[in-house]
Amino acid sequence: MDNTSEQHSLYLVGFRIDADRVEPQVFTVYIEGERPIFRDGQPILFTQPTLAPAALAISNCGASAYGAAPTELNCVFDLPSAIYVLAEENEAPDGETLDCINILLDFANHMDETIPVEYRSCLESLADHLTFNKEFAHFLIERGIDRRLIMDAVYWVVGAICCNVKFVDAHNRRESIEEPKT
Repeated sequence: MDNTSEQHSLYLVGFRIDADRVEPQVFTVYIEGERPIFRDGQPILFTQPTLAPAALAISNCGASAYGAAPTELNCVFDLPSAIYVLAEENEAPDGETLDCINILLDFANHMDETIPVEYRSCLESLADHLTFNKEFAHFLIERGIDRRLIMDAVYWVVGAICCNVKFVDAHNRRESIEEPKT
């Protein structure tokens, strides 16, 4: 990526992962139109929005060239809601489910783990369909895509993120932003 030819914005995004809580539980910095931040192939997540500067400081994906860490929450990805829609509903009433699929694919595209072809294919084709059509039950039948395959694909990507994540929390914040000792 040539940082001098394009300017990108950085966004603070949250993920709701606990169905019993309204507020997001984890966050990342997202490079507009590209990907979440990474360090050596590991996605960087953090537990509080105030840790965005520390997370950006340890990333080595070129994101810090685009500016300071964002301080305002731009959006929240509601994973329990998206999973429920994919498992139980026949249509995605708004763009939230599509947004969740797309960000999971963004994570998968930039991790060192290779997403199985069958999982990538079903998520990409469903995302393409949801871009233009909220109803997806007939699409799944026409394409012979089982909901269980979609759920397996979503859970595989979430599991790969969890197994590869670099977490920044209040405990390791200081060491993340200090200069290395020589």
